[in-house]
Amino acid sequence: MGTLNEHDADKGRCFVTSRFIAPNESARFTNEFDAWVSSQGQRMIENWVAEGMKTPNKEWETIYGEWYATDESASARSEHRDFLTED
Repeated sequence: MGTLNEHDADKGRCFVTSRFIAPNESARFTNEFDAWVSSQGQRMIENWVAEGMKTPNKEWETIYGEWYATDESASARSEHRDFLTED
């Protein structure tokens, strides 16, 4: 999760909740919507996925897909890096 700083002050509104994000509050960026999502917004998306995505929400589905791909890619790179450094 990225953290907002003074350079991101103009992006301080959560895309999911529409609430302002405090400068020191954790938030994650979505490239698809060029927006920040607060930790509360991220929990809302994660809960929606965990409950089976029963209510259609294309925006949340897009954000989740983006983050899932990013996290999986980072995990694979980390595993590959660990494999290369094993004795």
